[in-house]
Formats: sequence, structure tokens, C-alpha cells
Amino acid sequence: MRGGLGGAMLALLKSQGLVNTAAEASRRLQRTSPRLWKILRFKLNGANMVYFLVENMMCEYVDRIALLEQNPKEFGKMMEALIKARQTPQIFFPGTLQ
Repeated sequence: MRGGLGGAMLALLKSQGLVNTAAEASRRLQRTSPRLWKILRFKLNGANMVYFLVENMMCEYVDRIALLEQNPKEFGKMMEALIKARQTPQIFFPGTLQ
């Protein structure tokens, strides 16, 4: 089933699954961080559709960006607490142990 109609059908099904995965990740990002989604979608010409490739690695950063968008004062308090606790690497590398 490598060539011909069977191979073409299999390729179409695989690509449909990949497009669906990309679309779901894009919708999650749009709900979490609308501004970041708009930048990826419009300014970076559809980069929101490849976001799924880095979603797991970027989730903590996206969460922080979402907090900054939705509640800037709380974001400032969180950053200030990290600085006072001398945990500045946590600002740039969240989730790492010291």
C-alpha cells in the first residue's frame, strides 16, 4: 500500500491528523494568550499552526505571558518575589531546580 490510491489515502489521513493537532494547539493558545496568538497568526504569517511543535516546552512561558496580559499587577508581584528570593534564573528558566 505504498503507492497508488492506497498510499495517497494514507498520506491524506496522516496530514489531516497533523492539521487537526495543529489547530487544537492553536485554539488552546488563543484561549490562553490572545495577544501572543495574534502575533503568531498575523505578524508571523500563521506561525500559530506550528506552535504545537513547541507547546510542551513553552507552556510555562505562555502561562506567564497570559498572566501579564490578564493581570499585570499580579505578574509584577510574582516577578518581584522571585527577585527578592534571589531566584532570578526562575524568571528566564521556569521549572528548573537550583
